[in-house]
Amino acid sequence: MRISPDHLLQALHEAPLWTPLLDRALVLKPCLLEAAELRYLRGRVGWTGTELAQALGLDSNVTVARWEGGTRQIPQPTERLFRLLVASVLGTPPLGRLLAQFRSSWQQAPAPVEIHLLPEENRFEYRWRVRPRRIPRSLQRLFWDTDPQKLDLERHAHYIITRVLEKGDLEDWNWVRWTYGEERLREALRKNRQVSPATAELWEKTLSSARREN
Repeated sequence: MRISPDHLLQALHEAPLWTPLLDRALVLKPCLLEAAELRYLRGRVGWTGTELAQALGLDSNVTVARWEGGTRQIPQPTERLFRLLVASVLGTPPLGRLLAQFRSSWQQAPAPVEIHLLPEENRFEYRWRVRPRRIPRSLQRLFWDTDPQKLDLERHAHYIITRVLEKGDLEDWNWVRWTYGEERLREALRKNRQVSPATAELWEKTLSSARREN
């Protein structure tokens, strides 16, 4: 189930049992929260704009209103403090998990992502808000034997996934995970004979760990 920022309240109304999963996905989102997401999480902890401003050490709620209205972007340090406050009130995710994410640059997305809830599995995934059309510059080093700009992300998906799994690092792994989805990666790990057993075992453990942390 794809969750867009503009339909958070609708999702909460239609499926209230999914709320804890959605809360966790938002607080752990690997890019800056959007205006509607800030507003949603403030409502989830039951604060007014004035109460949030006081908790963040602001002089008034005007700045909060601008963040939530989308006319001003919340600074990253303040946004992280906001997430910690929300997590401490809601009790999810564990603060240690959130702090570990803040300290790990490879867990930060360089572009906006959206949330996909899988409530039947009690987990969520992130996908790029705008799906990339080409291999990003940061990954082009992995495709030394071809012209990366000529690779089609769908037609050459098998080759791209295999190369990233074999030669890439954690940031590269996140890129393919947020491009193709975790099930497609699991399938590649199970069926792709070009991925060595040791590599497949490593990434399977990484994927399983990420799912447990959900």
